[in-house]
Amino acid sequence: MVEARGFLYDPSHPLFRNRDIRKAAWDEISKGINLTAKEAKDKYTYLRDQFTRKKNQPSKSG
Repeated sequence: MVEARGFLYDPSHPLFRNRDIRKAAWDEISKGINLTAKEAKDKYTYLRDQFTRKKNQPSKSG
């Protein structure tokens, strides 16, 4: 759902700075997953941060 809307996470996207469009997108996403828009955005942010931390974690050797 979020992946299809690049303007939610890509700062180089022309619509990234348009708060109204981003808010409408989070409202639409939240209806599909039965959460509030804030809860959906917070959950996405948490998951993205966890993924980034895990990805950047040094691998354990041997």
